[in-house]
Amino acid sequence: MKKLLKIGMCFAICGLSFGARMALAQTPRYQLIDLGATADPHSYGLAINERGQVAGYGRSARGSRAFVFSDGRVTELGIEGGTNSYATTINMLGQVAGFFEGANGPRAFLYGQGKVAVFSDLSNVDHYALGLNDSGWVVGYAQDSSGKVAFLFDGTELLELPGLGGSNTVAYGINSA
Repeated sequence: MKKLLKIGMCFAICGLSFGARMALAQTPRYQLIDLGATADPHSYGLAINERGQVAGYGRSARGSRAFVFSDGRVTELGIEGGTNSYATTINMLGQVAGFFEGANGPRAFLYGQGKVAVFSDLSNVDHYALGLNDSGWVVGYAQDSSGKVAFLFDGTELLELPGLGGSNTVAYGINSA
């Protein structure tokens, strides 16, 4: 009987110890941060980097506006020439890529150090930036009446990415390797 009691106590103590370790393992390692008030009543964070910077957009009656949250401040990117803009991705350097709706349709952009670069090589088709790595390379897709074509912008040249067949290819992300 004493043997069973000792075994039972061991299971109870071991179970408590295991349960405490499980509780510690399940403790979240994140912090919820209110991005603060933007000029828009609706805000959407679409991407976050390891430095806690957030890229997204705010929406109101005046349209959608791309923003970046960094160092406790929300900064509207100030994309000129469009009614709506969307920041879709951010890298470790704080560069942001996305797209805006211009007079000739959606246009991809890359934002960094307070400056916006628009992908002018794709002037005849709609284009969207969806992924960005730490080297500043951007991926996304261009679209016309025949379908979607994935692209890569390596900082100097815009390249079409090969597809797997069919009429639509889209690149959503790119690693830093």
